[in-house]
Amino acid sequence: MRSALSPSPIMLSIPKLIFYIAAALLVVALAPLPYGFYTLVRLTSTLAFAALAFLAFKDREPLLGWAFGFMALVFNPLFPLYLSRPLWVAIDVTAAVAIALAGRRFGR
Repeated sequence: MRSALSPSPIMLSIPKLIFYIAAALLVVALAPLPYGFYTLVRLTSTLAFAALAFLAFKDREPLLGWAFGFMALVFNPLFPLYLSRPLWVAIDVTAAVAIALAGRRFGR
């Protein structure tokens, strides 16, 4: 019997496709689109990085966990960072690659 504090098996396995979709949205965000789309990208990226941080800590990879947690804060939609467009392009490309590679490693 599982204890009340143990995580559910559903939380421990996240399909790779979820991470690939988040990475693809970051690539699409390189195009000039309405502001609402960028809010969606922030939300999906935050969720993806938070999930990756959880999985990294669970896998005893604290450095990756902290890095993914930091990226979740960078993309959070509640307290957005206002950076220049060229800087966001570099962040988006780096984040897309990071999510895709980490999703490949941590996703099922």
